Order: sequence, then structure tokens, then C-alpha cells
Amino acid sequence: MSLVRKHFADCVHRVNFHNDRIALMRHGQQVAVLVSVYDLDKLQALDDTPERERMLAMQLEVERLKRVEETVGPPPAEPPLARPRIRSL
Repeated sequence: MSLVRKHFADCVHRVNFHNDRIALMRHGQQVAVLVSVYDLDKLQALDDTPERERMLAMQLEVERLKRVEETVGPPPAEPPLARPRIRSL
């Protein structure tokens, strides 16, 4: 992040005019990204899609089921199927 502080105007120029994406790192981990307004608009449009809403609803349901399983325990295992008897004639 210190390089971005020193060269902030250049970073903004690269993002704005060259459509670059600049990842900001802290202790070797990405903590933020500088993106153009165009990219931001595309990302926000994706957030508004019905598919995204369905995906988020499914993720919430999966998390809810995980919490239930942690509280109650896993569902009981089904008993093995009995082997059919073969009669000889």
C-alpha cells in the first residue's frame, strides 16, 4: 500500500484510462482493489440479477442447514438394504 500512497495519481490514471485493476496488499494479503467506474457499474449490475438473489438465498439455506446439523447432529444413516433371497427350484 505504500507504493499506492506514493503514486496515487498514477494509479488512478491507470485505472481510469487503461482499465487496469490494482490490488492493494497488506501483509501479503489482498485487502482492496482499485477498479474503474466502468468495472464498478458492471459489478453492481451483476448484484441486481435474479440469479444472484437465488444464489444468495441458496447460500443462506446451506448455512442454516449447517447450523442445524451442528446443533442436532448429522441425519441418521439409512440401514443397508436387505439382500434378496434366491430360491432354488
